[in-house]
Amino acid sequence: MGKKETLIFVLAILFLNKASAIEVYVNPINDVVAIELNVPARYNVTIKNDLNSGQNFSIYSLVDLELRPEQIFVEANSEKSFILEALPKKRTEGYKKYDFYVRSEANYMVLAESSIIMKVLPLEKILSIDIPTELSRDDKTIILNLKNKENIRLVFPFTINSELFDFSSEATLEKETKNFSIQVDLSKKHAGTYDIFFTARFQEYSFKKTIPVVLQEVSKIIEFKEKRWHFFGYTNIITKKNDGNARKVITIELPLSRIENAFTSFNIQPSEKVREKDKVVARWYRELQPGESFTVEARTDYTILAVVIIVIAAALIFYLMFFTKKVLIKKKAIKLKTKRDEFAAKIILVAKNIGTKEIKNVRLVDNLPVTTKLYEKFGPVRPDKIERTKLEWNFATLLPGEEIVTSYIIYSKVGMTHVELPEALLSYYDEKNKHHTVKSGKVIVL
Repeated sequence: MGKKETLIFVLAILFLNKASAIEVYVNPINDVVAIELNVPARYNVTIKNDLNSGQNFSIYSLVDLELRPEQIFVEANSEKSFILEALPKKRTEGYKKYDFYVRSEANYMVLAESSIIMKVLPLEKILSIDIPTELSRDDKTIILNLKNKENIRLVFPFTINSELFDFSSEATLEKETKNFSIQVDLSKKHAGTYDIFFTARFQEYSFKKTIPVVLQEVSKIIEFKEKRWHFFGYTNIITKKNDGNARKVITIELPLSRIENAFTSFNIQPSEKVREKDKVVARWYRELQPGESFTVEARTDYTILAVVIIVIAAALIFYLMFFTKKVLIKKKAIKLKTKRDEFAAKIILVAKNIGTKEIKNVRLVDNLPVTTKLYEKFGPVRPDKIERTKLEWNFATLLPGEEIVTSYIIYSKVGMTHVELPEALLSYYDEKNKHHTVKSGKVIVL
């Protein structure tokens, strides 16, 4: 402004109240300015022109204040309303009052003076971000609240970044609160504290805020058990899964009998084995991350034991079949009393099929001592053939478990202190038509 203009302005100020031919009315629309943003305050201004001619009026301030528009045309004897934007060039926090002037462009006369009041604040005191600070794994939706606490119009895109979820949108806020619904999937996230990074982008500035949130812990261990049978044994399969969202130490226990313990192998060796009464308890310990599983397989295999038993049984059967008697023959003697104290004895023969198969052509032969004579009284089966010192019985067959019992009496008039009886002989043919001979033991009669 030149010296001439300055002089005119001073004179105009001195005579303003006397010579004012216009009136100025100011009403705030958005009277808050953010320190960080070049977003002007807005006012509804009305200029009433009482002059007889239309005028271009300049609007300006003597302080460091930008005003838009700088000029406005008002018809003669009329009024005009418009929006005045005001932005301090240097902004500090607090309530501010700024004077401005209306000057005629025709003669540079200041025709009116007015003022505006605005509140200057940092953005963090204007814009607040609210998000739940505790989240559940089952949450599907999170509500973000953006609140403009002051009389300023904010238009901005914003983003949210975190390890839990990402989100972006745009917001237009007067003095109000707006809610944004964010779809999330937290089912695979670990429990803990996470930082939510909020960024609002304005033309000349990025407003950032970090909000810590806690994802609550969920403890859930699932156990699966399966038993698979196979030849000569079985496999126990035990699985534990961490279905929660935090690390957990799990324990798998498998009780085994002592026999099972001796014949059981594991895909993973137990952490420990403990004897409890008549059981052996195998235990595994493992730390599982969320979603992680741990499987133990215990295979109990009795194949070796079965083979040993089969071999022993086969050997026993083989021995019984080929090295043991299928027919049992016994011979015993009972000394008899006589009137003349002569020697007499009852000889009893017993033959029994102790095998599992029928035998045939059974022939039982017994010999008498030459010093004795036969008393022909037999029971219950009479010999088929009788000779001086030989008796013979013949049977067609002898079934398994069937028994033959027969007896006879011998005597001697010759004084004897004892008599030795020879072995009885039994011969037969087995189911394979193989001939066999069995003898009884000798008997001594005292």
